[in-house]
Amino acid sequence: VSSTPPPCIQEVIKQIATNIIELQQPRPTRLPPLRSTSSHSTSLALPTRIPPSTHTGRMRSTTVILSLAALSQASAFLAPSPLAFRAASHGAFAAPLRSTTIRPAHMARATSLRAPALKMQEEDAASPLERVCAILPYALPLSDVFTWGRYLFAAFPLLALPFVPLFPVMQLLNAPFVSFGVFIALSVFVTRNPSLPRFVRYNTMQAIYLDIVLIFPQLLGSINSAITGGTVAPELAEVGSNTVFYAVMGAILYSAIKSAFGKYPNEIPLISEAVDSQIPF
Repeated sequence: VSSTPPPCIQEVIKQIATNIIELQQPRPTRLPPLRSTSSHSTSLALPTRIPPSTHTGRMRSTTVILSLAALSQASAFLAPSPLAFRAASHGAFAAPLRSTTIRPAHMARATSLRAPALKMQEEDAASPLERVCAILPYALPLSDVFTWGRYLFAAFPLLALPFVPLFPVMQLLNAPFVSFGVFIALSVFVTRNPSLPRFVRYNTMQAIYLDIVLIFPQLLGSINSAITGGTVAPELAEVGSNTVFYAVMGAILYSAIKSAFGKYPNEIPLISEAVDSQIPF
């Protein structure tokens, strides 16, 4: 390693020496202007001499200030850059450094490890009352999807037996304006109420989305009736009706069973993702 200081340090030392030499040189005495004492005579006012102690104190303080300024410039040149610091930390003999660039990675890793634990705690924390309240909103899409299984129930009447206890609820929801009123009440007073548990709000929002999905096949049927006059092949109508029934009924049963066990039914394609974005917490 060379003992000669870098060029930047040499320039700083020269600057400090120049400032000290300039301060030590005597300053020329500046004479004040002539003052007129009368119209015919003038007198020269003698300059007041600065005490040596004051002059020396000013010189020392100025020298210290200039030296500190020069040293601050030198430290700016000699300070290691973040890139060099990062490159040194990746060396073969680099010691582990406690820097702020590594801490966010550890924090992100801890957060990612803590998220599943928090999710499991939320699932296990659902009380029996919360599970029942989470299942009840699925009666809304159930009452609307039941009519799409008319071909299936006509061919296999025994499939309707499990739904017999729910017939009074379905008839009530199919009354005029009742289904729409329940839809608005669930949307406003349940899903947007942060005081309710997320488990209840999540299932309520998913039940609402499943009910909204049933609007699209009804709209397609109305458009088809307006274009073709309602003349659709019976086989095509039966396949389409059964497909809608299987899809929505399967989603309702899946959600109700998962909710009964206190788990989030968050595996329905597209719908569960939309519910997660609407109710993040």
